[in-house]
Amino acid sequence: MPKLARIVDRVSSAVLDKGTPDFEASNLQVTVINAPNSATNVIPSEARCKFNVRYNTNWTRPKLEAHLTELVTSAANETGAPDTICTGVRNLPSNFTVGAPVAAVARKK
Repeated sequence: MPKLARIVDRVSSAVLDKGTPDFEASNLQVTVINAPNSATNVIPSEARCKFNVRYNTNWTRPKLEAHLTELVTSAANETGAPDTICTGVRNLPSNFTVGAPVAAVARKK
């Protein structure tokens, strides 16, 4: 969990853009952090994180996916979590309406 916490900090503090004349700056918010164990005295073999990204017209889905994958991979390498996986963005660009994309990060042991 400490490695995931450091990854979350790096990814969530990244500036995606400064906005456009028509839309606010894109932003990433962590929405879920969990580990699939119920014991408090056991180090989990896996931890997961999900985040929501509201993005503007500076991004396309493939461009955003590539950028988020790069951000997560870089943060994982910095923290020594080489088995980190970044799944793809779901939904189409939302431009701050409905269907904001979601990406997930998992660290496997």
